[in-house]
Amino acid sequence: MRILVLLVIALAYANSFRAAFLLDDKYTIPLNPYLTGEKAVWYAPLVAPPGAPSAGRPMISLSFWLNWQVSGADTWSYHLANLFIHMGVALILFGLIRRLLARAPRWAGSADRLAFLITLLWAVHPIHTSAVTYVSQRAESIMALFFMGSLAAIERWDVQRSRRLWPVLAVVCAYLATLSKEVGAMLPFVVLLFDRAYLSPDWRTARRRQRWVVLAMIPAILVLAALQLQDPRGNTVQWSYQGINSWTYLQSQAVGLSMYLWKMIWPHPLIMHYGWPVGFPPALWVPCFLFIGGLFAAAVWAMVRRPRLGFPGVAAFLMLGPSSSVVPVISEIWAEHRMYLPGAIVLLYVVLGGALLAARRGWDRHPGWIRGAKVALALFLVASVSKIWLQNARYRNEVVMWQHNARHVPHNRLAHYNLGCALAYLERLPEAAAGFQRSIQC
Repeated sequence: MRILVLLVIALAYANSFRAAFLLDDKYTIPLNPYLTGEKAVWYAPLVAPPGAPSAGRPMISLSFWLNWQVSGADTWSYHLANLFIHMGVALILFGLIRRLLARAPRWAGSADRLAFLITLLWAVHPIHTSAVTYVSQRAESIMALFFMGSLAAIERWDVQRSRRLWPVLAVVCAYLATLSKEVGAMLPFVVLLFDRAYLSPDWRTARRRQRWVVLAMIPAILVLAALQLQDPRGNTVQWSYQGINSWTYLQSQAVGLSMYLWKMIWPHPLIMHYGWPVGFPPALWVPCFLFIGGLFAAAVWAMVRRPRLGFPGVAAFLMLGPSSSVVPVISEIWAEHRMYLPGAIVLLYVVLGGALLAARRGWDRHPGWIRGAKVALALFLVASVSKIWLQNARYRNEVVMWQHNARHVPHNRLAHYNLGCALAYLERLPEAAAGFQRSIQC
């Protein structure tokens, strides 16, 4: 099963290796003086220019530095590394889901099949293309690798209590996740909830078992705070920006989260950069706010009453919290890569809910329904791989990518500006002028 997952991932991203450096990639890699050697300091592998997506994220800077040693400004090694990271997350996800399902009597007999299905659907879901093909968003996938690695180590420690290596590995992964992206700072809270949901019979036992692990993870948050005090990414977070404050940003995130969930069902269009719509009419954001608020309340209630059911939902909100709550991230109001790990949780609920429904209706024992489910899975895989191939092809051509972006998000001045720059580079000057003019008008 693992081999099949890896093969499907490799097929889906086989045409991604020649994708160009786009948007933040250029400042992060080919124009990065710490990579090119213009700033030859001993700590060069761990830093990036202010404003770059890898600034203040030492693990991401180090990974780009290693890629630079392999292929310089040629993009193939960066995309190969992103592909391997994605495969690594898929393998950890499969193993963790399989072992957790095997602990539950209801799912023990079908743990392998269900874990395989959830992982496969997640691994080739088109919404994750930006986290894999867009080089700068390696921050999302490599953070997810260490985040899931930490939870997997905690689960293994529960089985092998005499192996002290597991809690040490969990703590190390927590630090590496936090030094990759700020979402990693949620791990101390997620670990405690995870233990209560799947490993311990009550909260008292969970606190006792994970006390030292959680305390050992807390300094990672302090390290992150020290890094952020230097404002490494050029005022990425601002409490008031172009009419956006914490309240209006929360409104926008309710709309954005609703959109992400819809794109888990219908991943079209896939957008590289959404721009900044300043205001939303109440008719749009209020229903979205009530919908997302209801999901959050249901997840918290389930975490209290039925922790196994509620933990994935609460964990998803914790993962989304740093970028999709009340702290305005001015560099991008919405970003599909934020659903990288939470997307697995959405599919977990969908697959297990479907399995429960099939068992109650007796569909899982009906040959016709089984054949229909296999056909539906095959069609989904074909459609998903085709969609990923199409999006990867856009990443290979700046003009095509920004035309697609500007067509679907016409208010985005950055899309029109970058389209103008790409056209000017090709000496298509009248078209470039039109793009710049549209950018000014937005």
